[in-house]
Amino acid sequence: MRSPWVYRAGAIALMFAAGLAIWVDASLSREWIASATSADKVMPNLSTGIAFIIAVLASAFGAIATNPVSWRILFYQSKKVASINDAHERLLNLLGYGMLMLFVFGGFIFIYGVDLVSTYHKVKNIWLTIGIVFSGDLCLMLAVPLWQIGKAADATIREFDNQIGMSSARGRKTVDTHGERFQ
Repeated sequence: MRSPWVYRAGAIALMFAAGLAIWVDASLSREWIASATSADKVMPNLSTGIAFIIAVLASAFGAIATNPVSWRILFYQSKKVASINDAHERLLNLLGYGMLMLFVFGGFIFIYGVDLVSTYHKVKNIWLTIGIVFSGDLCLMLAVPLWQIGKAADATIREFDNQIGMSSARGRKTVDTHGERFQ
């Protein structure tokens, strides 16, 4: 088993790689956003900020959509709605979740659409565009499980140390019996 710091260092390296991928994506998208929105006429370098926000949102959407915890929450909420006894309340909850999903899915499509089109405008290669846009998502997706593996490895090492009695955290114990101290 590798040391936990190796997994955590890998997760931090993936976070930096995701930041680099987002920066590259935003820098490639800036020109198209500036020409499509005339944002630079309103305020200098506003298109750079918009491109960066779109790139960050696209990577965040990808990381959330591929995270197993997100799917667990979704399935837990569906069980919660199914357990409602009143048919009208259940229908209202279902419609509310349905509308929420429509807005989230619409935002998902819009953000990725703008990001893909703006990056394609500069790169002119669809496969390279897809690789650039989704590389930040991939890095963020892999960083979370790698960090969790590091925590699990750390817990395993501590448990093993505690079982064999070699934990440095245990140290020497001081026992107080009848007002006298023994070490």
